[in-house]
Amino acid sequence: MSRDFSPFKTLVILASAAVLSALVLGFIYTASEDRIRENRERRIRESVYRVLPEIDMYEKVESEPVVYEGRLKGETVGFAVKAEGMGFQGQITVMVGFKPSGEEITGLDILESVETPGLGARIYEEEFTGQFKELQIPKEREIEVEAITGATISSEAVKKIVNRAIKDAENIY
Repeated sequence: MSRDFSPFKTLVILASAAVLSALVLGFIYTASEDRIRENRERRIRESVYRVLPEIDMYEKVESEPVVYEGRLKGETVGFAVKAEGMGFQGQITVMVGFKPSGEEITGLDILESVETPGLGARIYEEEFTGQFKELQIPKEREIEVEAITGATISSEAVKKIVNRAIKDAENIY
């Protein structure tokens, strides 16, 4: 039995598969869009409370950079700044908490990162992020922290992102 090779038939089959795949992906994206947005908002909320632990409420006060003002009983007790930059393998997004005076970092939370599991991903560990709790900001406005052995590029990237957040946030104090 011989088969007739038809480029047109092959093209129709491939085009149909592509259209069907696009429709399915579009449907899945649309169906999950609200849940993705809700999860991002929840993650931001948790992060603000993590870097400003003494607050009872917060509100977004700046869009570029993204800044949240944290309050306790109506009084400003700190600011949380969302910042990002390149790590070893891709974008790292962090939330940095500051005292209202701008002289102290209250905490650091890694929001997103695609750093190498087991190495660069150690930036999520308390041993690293804990260095940023109650960290005094020197007059030169650049902090120094201990890099993670085996993940120097990732930890140095976080330090650069935090230092940029310090400079970006100077207009909010």
